[in-house]
Amino acid sequence: MKKINYFIICIAISLFSTNAISQHTEEEHSDHPSEKSHDFHKHHMSLFGGMTTNFTHNDNFLTIGLDYEYRLPFAHNKFGVGFGAEYDTGDTKEMLFELLFIYHPVGGLKFVTGPMFAIVEEHVEGGHGTHEGGETTTENEFGFRIGSAYDFHINKFTISPTVNLDFISQTTAMAYGVAFGFGL
Repeated sequence: MKKINYFIICIAISLFSTNAISQHTEEEHSDHPSEKSHDFHKHHMSLFGGMTTNFTHNDNFLTIGLDYEYRLPFAHNKFGVGFGAEYDTGDTKEMLFELLFIYHPVGGLKFVTGPMFAIVEEHVEGGHGTHEGGETTTENEFGFRIGSAYDFHINKFTISPTVNLDFISQTTAMAYGVAFGFGL
């Protein structure tokens, strides 16, 4: 129940900030129709820091990541493609690699989706319940990610509250945190 409350709070903050920034942007640019389009970066890279909650194994762990986006030059630059990588700490170490498809409907709001590849490293205990003599197993798994974020722009820099849901094999997890980015 606690995890669901975090998810609801993140969505509420995202929706509130989207509405407030959208209204501010409309007021700011209403006298200048030529400047009405949202500023965007053709290339954008960010560093993510946050937590991942694994609902299947009832576990929480720190997550760091890096992603890149290229805005496609059609449909008013509302679509982008990119890739991402994340490292999840915990008893089970995971490296996630994502192919990202991004949609920017309004302002800094963006929705992300795409396939992912996970390398899962788990330590198997040795005899008599000890870690001595144990071994490390590595599994490769495929999955899918859906998520959302909001980019707050400060010149070429962005600060983005982010929430993603990952579906990997038989596991469901939510990664949430803040991404700090830079665009060109």
